[in-house]
Amino acid sequence: MKPKLTSRVLTQRLTLLALGACTHVIHAQTTRTWDAGGVPATNMDLAANWSDDVVPTGAGTGDTAQWDGSVPGPLSLTYTAAGTGANLGAGGGIFLSVLGTQTSSLMINEASGTAGLRIRDLTVASGAGALTFGGLTGATNDILNLGSNTVVNHTWTNNSSNPVTFSSDVRFAAGGAVTHALTLTGTGNWNVNTSLIKFENGTINVIKDGAGTMNIGTVNSLGNAAFTINAGTINNSNGAALTTVAASHVLNGDFSFATGASVSPANDLTLGTGAVSLGAAAGTSRTITTNGAALLTLPTIISNGTTANSLIKSGTGGLRLDGANTFSGGFTLNAGTL
Repeated sequence: MKPKLTSRVLTQRLTLLALGACTHVIHAQTTRTWDAGGVPATNMDLAANWSDDVVPTGAGTGDTAQWDGSVPGPLSLTYTAAGTGANLGAGGGIFLSVLGTQTSSLMINEASGTAGLRIRDLTVASGAGALTFGGLTGATNDILNLGSNTVVNHTWTNNSSNPVTFSSDVRFAAGGAVTHALTLTGTGNWNVNTSLIKFENGTINVIKDGAGTMNIGTVNSLGNAAFTINAGTINNSNGAALTTVAASHVLNGDFSFATGASVSPANDLTLGTGAVSLGAAAGTSRTITTNGAALLTLPTIISNGTTANSLIKSGTGGLRLDGANTFSGGFTLNAGTL
């Protein structure tokens, strides 16, 4: 028969268990939900505006800043990521999560300063309202920092029928002045009306994945490093013909170029002057589907990926190939013009 614990020993053991539990909570990732309990109720720097009255921190494993629709919208919020809001710019960055219950729109702007909101990953769920970074009248410098020198891979997912928009005043920075990979994915659309060239030091490689559309609003919207497209659609939404400036392009899967009825007149797009590779993804062919009256141009040499790839043109639109291409799998014109 086991001896009974004295009250003193029992108290000590319970205390140790409680301390262990507290230690676990301190180091675990925590979700902080927007509840707008502070004054003003639009300031992300105020602890009272978050659940448990704690500003989400990017330190350690990083907290999740969540919007769940419990605060009626539309919401227009600001941050400085300094002072009481320093947590928002700490460590490797926070995770942003917009739930499907957040059906009204959400706009996030930097009120002042140059600290910037530091973000690891972003998720916008199906059913969520539109998410916009920047865009306030008179705004010139909304800084979004990507991670740190140890947090360099970022997956930003939009599964909503409403777009995620980066306004023209948004500036992207590469945390730790190193190379980062930013993947824009999901079934939803992305309006990139700003530059994805790093704001200061470092490099940002941009990857387009998922079934959604990436609307390209400026010559710098694909960055000036490597642009990889795995799936989905790219579109010129500028209002005039564009030539992007990415240093290299990897066609790592089938994709579409389309203007559609939502963009008028049709706008031609030239994918920069950087080399084009047919990528390393499984499969020996890449299909480019072009729709509408606009022309997609690949002006430089297209080379094989890791295998002898072929290129297939589909859709009623036009595709122009200007380089002395070296890919060896052949070319097939299924529809449209070349």
